[in-house]
Formats: sequence, structure tokens, C-alpha cells
Amino acid sequence: MLLVLATVMATCLEQLNNMACANNVTCFTCADRIAFLEDVQNMKRANAEAQIAQEFPTECGACTGRVVTPVLTQECDAVVTVQACSNGECHSCGSRIQYLYTVQQYSINGAVLQIAREFPTECGACLPPDVTPPHSSYPVKNPVRFERFMRINLATSGNMPLSYRVEPATYFNEVPTHMKTLTYTQSETVAECSASATKGVATADQLNEYTFQTERYLTTLGLDVYDGAVWSMAMSVLTNEQLVRKYTRSVLETSTTAGLQSIRSDLACKGKDCDPFKESCGVCYGDDYTTLSKDNALMIRLIGDHFAAPGSSDARCPDISKAWQWNDFKPILGENAWSLLLGPLATAIQRYGSAAAIPETSKDFLLALNIIPALEALKVNVSEGSDGYGAYYYTANNIFTYAGSNNLNAGSTVSIENQASLYAGLKGLEYVLSEMKCTNLDCRAIRCDVGVHVNAVESLLLSAYNGQYFRTDGAYNATTRVWTWHEDSPFAADCQTWVGTVLGPAKIDARYGTNTTRNLWQTIKDKAGYGRFQNGTVRGVGYDDIKDPVYYANSTTVASPTFKISLSILSSLFDPTTYMPLLDSFLSNNSMGVKAEVVSHQRETNGFESVSVAFVAQEGVDYTTVRDVCFALVYDLNTPGNAIRDTLSVSRVSYTEVFSAEWTLGAVNFARLIAAESSYPTNEVEDILWDADFMRRSLEEEQLFSFTHLGLATEAFTYANARYYVPFGWWANNIPSTASTGWGVMVDMGWNPLHVLGTMSSSYPKPAQFCDTPAPATTASPPEFSSKYVALSIGSAPLDKVVGAVSEMQASVVKLLSATTNECVQICAMKFISNVWFSQQCYSCDGTAQNRHSETLAVPERHDVLFTMTTQHSYADAAHVLTQNGPSIIHPTRGAFDGVAVTASTPAPKNTPSPDTPSPAQQPTTVAPPVSPGTPSSAQKLLPHTFLAAFCIILLVIY
Repeated sequence: MLLVLATVMATCLEQLNNMACANNVTCFTCADRIAFLEDVQNMKRANAEAQIAQEFPTECGACTGRVVTPVLTQECDAVVTVQACSNGECHSCGSRIQYLYTVQQYSINGAVLQIAREFPTECGACLPPDVTPPHSSYPVKNPVRFERFMRINLATSGNMPLSYRVEPATYFNEVPTHMKTLTYTQSETVAECSASATKGVATADQLNEYTFQTERYLTTLGLDVYDGAVWSMAMSVLTNEQLVRKYTRSVLETSTTAGLQSIRSDLACKGKDCDPFKESCGVCYGDDYTTLSKDNALMIRLIGDHFAAPGSSDARCPDISKAWQWNDFKPILGENAWSLLLGPLATAIQRYGSAAAIPETSKDFLLALNIIPALEALKVNVSEGSDGYGAYYYTANNIFTYAGSNNLNAGSTVSIENQASLYAGLKGLEYVLSEMKCTNLDCRAIRCDVGVHVNAVESLLLSAYNGQYFRTDGAYNATTRVWTWHEDSPFAADCQTWVGTVLGPAKIDARYGTNTTRNLWQTIKDKAGYGRFQNGTVRGVGYDDIKDPVYYANSTTVASPTFKISLSILSSLFDPTTYMPLLDSFLSNNSMGVKAEVVSHQRETNGFESVSVAFVAQEGVDYTTVRDVCFALVYDLNTPGNAIRDTLSVSRVSYTEVFSAEWTLGAVNFARLIAAESSYPTNEVEDILWDADFMRRSLEEEQLFSFTHLGLATEAFTYANARYYVPFGWWANNIPSTASTGWGVMVDMGWNPLHVLGTMSSSYPKPAQFCDTPAPATTASPPEFSSKYVALSIGSAPLDKVVGAVSEMQASVVKLLSATTNECVQICAMKFISNVWFSQQCYSCDGTAQNRHSETLAVPERHDVLFTMTTQHSYADAAHVLTQNGPSIIHPTRGAFDGVAVTASTPAPKNTPSPDTPSPAQQPTTVAPPVSPGTPSSAQKLLPHTFLAAFCIILLVIY
């Protein structure tokens, strides 16, 4: 088990949510004040805690003088005072552990492991013990061993992790030509290369090399934001909060990196008639081609610290000094479900100790909340009960518009893997909202709105089952209003494991019959199983349906098939009577004793013969030896001029059976959830768990990658056991992977990545009668409405949905008037939370609190919305902002905007501060309010898109 902090730490943790007020005005939690000193003033955590404890002894005093006293094993406790010397400098094992934790930002368990490894003689007794996860009989090494890889595999700025570590550094140099994407067959003109000698004309070879160059740089320098979420969750589970907070504050909250000014897809949409092949048409969300504000837009899937790759030369025009530049700006729903929902919510719960302790102002929580407008825009517009109901497009329009794209109409596509991620994230948000102690937000209303999305996605996921497995994707034609399942799409292993995990066996079996989930598990092995045995056992899973699988004799040992390759030989050079004996002789003639045998042969339609060869691990020959022999042969057979290649007349060689570490860990997690939740007979559950344990053991044997970094041993899981083109659009590589390693950490700790609590469950505790009954009516007086206001006239719309306020105007009260009778319809008090206005409570004009979810005031007439002014902004300012943004504030299918009329009235006093914003003199002298680097100034906030962001969220909150 992992080590835990001593009582003194627990006491400090208990105080982190206490409010600490400076001058009785400026109030922030102890945690936020500590975070500000860490993030903005770059103080070490221990020093930041000590300063806050000194300044606020009553509220945060337990954090003073923190001493790291981990609860150790008895063996480790005996050596904490033993001196460990290096380069003539001696310190005790305990003090070295304390230094790594307090100064170097290790987790406590990572610090213990590091010192135990650095000083095995003196401190080796502290080595964390092996663990056996719940629902497993296979003990694994303590997952804290992976923290070192997760700590060092960072981008140049140190603000974020990288998706991969290219080890060895020459990996991409050794990729043969046919294992690259070869899309282009003719020359094309490249505008960016117009200064070249060819005036921008690039050959097909140059264009294909540019495609491979792009893969290399995105892999080497990039982070998929899904991987970032997995990394954050794994590091939080390992108790390394510091690096996670740095990534969240520096990248996710600011929506920037060191090399990219914005990682949000908020470029204004130019409409359906714009041709993306002729001009930049912006990012258009959903069937209504909606533009989203920066706060609400999806993040691009791949981010990095370098817009231009250092020392690079664009392969399309190598004769000019043009560096390769970042070229992947696709916003994908699934990645965002992890980076904005699952990741932030799970890490917030880890940070605050529970969902109930998360404050409404938590940046992690607001990242999750602000994705809702994007979901509204991406939701397929069909009614409940119709085909496609509950579907959300997996990206925006105008995204996949480059030459060679296999999905030019991606904006109409729905990915089931993405839906599973979204379902998991929304259920997590629904749970957090039900637990939070809200005073400023109407968390009940928001939670019930999120529940509508949850139920919709669940409906779509269940409908994706085709009687044998869950389909990969579908599409909706907004013109014909027809939903279509893509029955010919490749089988996707993760669609089965992720959908099965988030729905759970009870829902699946209730819909499709007893044993459906158990049969689905067998289907996964039958279709995507890697290293198959005749008794149905597999060593792991790949990505898709493995064609022509090889089955080997039953075994409970490590002996199994490991690699399968396919040799392509021109039919004109192939005589089976002479070729096959030659190949058999060659395969058996290796000095390492590796067994390799021909398993199939067939004639292809393209004039080639395809011969499949399998390499097998046997007793006395370990996996590494088999891998090295296979890799060496593949390299030789793919190298033009090589004698072996010429002798066997081989045109190319490819790997045909692949082992995915990340997707196998997803399968292990699914199997253990089946065991936790299903009511299957004990013997059937034991068989499924045996499968999971055998997969996990195989990962340790085949996918664990060990290397030395700065003289210290480092371990990680690779992404796959060989280079393999995944039919869903990317290359898998045999290099250390953040996603695989992060999944390994969580699975080995029994922590379910598809559940924000990590619980091995498909559900959350749900309060009784939470959304099933209306909120209790209360009698109260509406807030006083000032005569100082701006009037906004809006056209026909269900205007009970159009109560809100404008952040630029700092409105605190909204009155909705009928433009026909000029009588009051509704009054709402507003609250400003993290740059967004929310309706705190709405009243009828007679003072009775209204339940927005049971009342409808959809009157088809013009209305006036009056905003109380509490700042110095003029009515001219208001008119400009409202006129510029008015057409966007009404959902296009729910109302029309007829223009803005500004009503003259008494202006607000100049320089009157907002009641929620202390003046500079009221700010603490040593502890400023927590802000992120790059947070805009007040003047910078007065931008039209802020109005749109605020109003969109208000509309959704009310819905």
C-alpha cells in the first residue's frame, strides 16, 4: 500500500477550505492563498504554507512548521536516521526524503522510493512494498515507481507533460518508408513555400515526407489533452499535487502554452456557405454553425510549447529557411471530455478531499461547468425516441479539410468512444453538483440540466449495441434529418471496454438480456485479442479486429505468440514449391533459438503474395530475445539492398498483430468492474478476473520500458509493442507513453479512470428526489431594482430563459418587462462567479420565488430586459456591447433578436466598485487573491466575447 502523511498533515489538510479574510474584506480559502504564493510568487509549498499559517493563525495555523513524517513500514522506520552519503555529503534517509518532498516537489511516496533507490544499502528498507489491487490475485510492484517518468517527461517550459518520450532518440530515423503515411501521388502547390525555387510546388515525395515529419514533431513535442488528463489523474492519485496544479494553472486555465497563444477553438464561424478549401471559415459548432466564446469553446486536441520546431526545416520546401510549424488544431469532443470534465473534477476531489468540499470558485470546477455551451451546440437536434437521440458531434465543422483527409464531413460524425468519455465526465459533474455546498450558484438547477445530457448520452450509448458489440460511430444528416450507423467501420476495442465500464453490466444486461456483458468480454478477446490461446486466453488486446488470428496451445506460462508479421512478395517472383522451404530454413536458422513459423499464405489482388510469420516465446527464450530477433529481421527486410531482403525477394514487411498497453489496461479495468458489479456465477467471474490478471502480467513482461535518466532508473509502459497504423487515424509506436503509464498507475491502485472518485463502479450515490420533484417554493422579497438601468429590447423568444446580466455592465439585478404592457414579468438577483454571471434566484414581481424548471413564460412578443448598473460604464458602452453581441445571445432555434434599444436613465455614479470586488487598498499586502499567470486586466475583460460567454452560460443554467 502507499505511504500516507502523518497526523500533522491531516490537520493542515482539514484547514485548507477555511476562509481567511484580510482586513475583514478580502476572503479566500487557506488553499487558495497557499496556491497563490506557489503559482504566482513561485514559493515552495512548505514556505507558502508557513507564511499563510503565520498571517492567518486561527484559520490556517495548523499548516505552520510542517514536518514531513510519513507513516513508514517497520523496516523503513528503522533506517530513517541512518546516514546516507553522496560526494562527501551526508544526510539521514529521513531528511533526504523530506528535502525531495518539500523542495523538489516530489510526492511523499515518490520521495521515499527515490531515496530507497538512490541509497539501497542505507535506505533500501524504505522501498515501497508490492500491491495487489482489488479484484485481482496478481501482485504488482508499487505504482509509485512510475512517478519518476511522469515527473521528467515534461515539455520545455515544465508547465505540462508530453504524450510520449522518444526512446531511443533515433526511433523515427529507423522507420522504413512503407511504414509511413504515403497519401500523395502527385505534386501540389504549397502557399507557405512560395519563396522556394519551385515557387511553392512540392513533389509527392516531399509532401509525404512532410506528413511523416508532422507525426515526428507532434509525437516528440506534443501533448494530447486526453493524455494530460490521464497524467493529472494519475499524479493526483500518487499525491503529487504540485505538478498537476502547475499544469492546470499555467495551461488549462489560461488556455495558452509557451508556444501557442490560444488552445481554444473559438475562431468566428463564417457560416454554412463558406468554402473551407478556399478560405478560412472559422470553427462552426453543430448544425446551426455556432460560434463559441473562448471560455466555452473546445480545446484543440494537441498542444505544445513550440509553434515552430527548433532546428527544423519544412520538408515541403527544404531550400528555404522555413521551420516546420504546428499544424494540428482539431477540437475533439472526447479529448475535451477528459481534459475539461474527468481530469479537473477528479483532481479537484483529490485536492479538496471530497466533492462536497469543492468551492464554487474552484477553477477545476469552472473548467467543467463551462463546457456545457459547447455540448448544447454539438448536440444532434433530434427528439427523444428518434434514431440518433443523445448523440453529440465529435468535432466542429471545417476541421478535417486538408488533402488526404478520410473524413471531410467530420462535423456530422458521432464517435461512440467520445460518447463514452462524455458520459463518464457528465456523470462526474452531475455527482459533484449534487454534493457541493452552493451559496452563489443554483447547483440544483444546473445539476438537473446536466442530468438531461447524461440521460440523453446514455440512450445513445445503449442504442449503439448491434447485438454483438458496440458500434464505432454514426452520422447525422441535418438536411435530410436522417441518422445512420456506420456498420462498415472497424471494430474498436476501446468502444467496448469504455462503454461497458461507464454503463455497467446491470444496464447492459437489463437492455439486451442476461449475460450480454459476459458475452461482450468474450467478443473483445475474439476480435481484438493479442497472443491468443486455444482456450480463449489472450495476453492483451490491440486496437481493431485482428484479421487471420493465430491460436496456440493452451498454456498458463509466459510461452505464447508474441509478434506476427506479414511479408509481401511479388507474385511473379513467388514459387511456393521453392520459396516456402527457403523461408522455413531461414526462419529456423537463428543463433538465439527463437521459434518462428509460417502460419498462412494468400494471394492478394494487387499482384503480391502475403505470407504471415509468427514469432513465439518458448521456455528458455525470454520475450526480449524474441522481440529483438523479430525487430532485427523486420529492419533488414525493409532495408533496400540488404542481402536477406534480396534473397527472400521481399518488397515490404509489416506487423499484423499488435499489443496496445493503454487499451489493454482499459480492458483490465473493465474486467474488474464486471467482477465488482455483476451478479454472474462465481466461476464465471473468476474466469474473467483470471483473464485480467494474465493481461496485466503480460504487460509487465512485454510492454515495460526501462531506461536511465540522469543516472537514475526510470520505468514506463510503451504505447504499443510495435509500429502499427491504427485504422482510426494514427500510428502506434513502440515508445514510452504517458497515457499507458498513467492508466497503469491507476489500474494498479484499483482506481477507475472513468469515475471521478476512482470507484470501481458505473454509478454514483444520488440524493433521493433530487430532480424528480420541483424545488420547494419559498416566499421572499425580490431584490430592490434601481432606477439606474440599461434596457435591452429583444424579439420573440421564450424570454423567461433570457434573464441574465452582462459582465461588462456589472449588473446585479435583472428585471424582465413585457414590451407590450410595460409590466414586470420577473426579477432575478445575479451573482458574479469567476468572470461569469449566474442567476442566483428569480422571483415573480409579487415576491414569490420561482422554479424556473416548472414555469414557462414563452410569450411571443417583444420584451425588455433591464440591467441595473453598478459600475461607471456609460450607456454608450452598453449600446455598443449589446448591439455587437445581441444577435448571438439568443439560441438560433429558440428565438430571434430584433435589435437593441438603449433607454436613457440616470447613470450610475462614477468609479463605484462592484460589491464583490475589493478596492486595491482592501487587498492584503502579502497575500493577493489567487489568479493565474496571464489573467487579463479589468480593461482587457471589456471585450464582446466576454458578454457572449456570460450570456450563453446564463441561458444554459436557466435551461
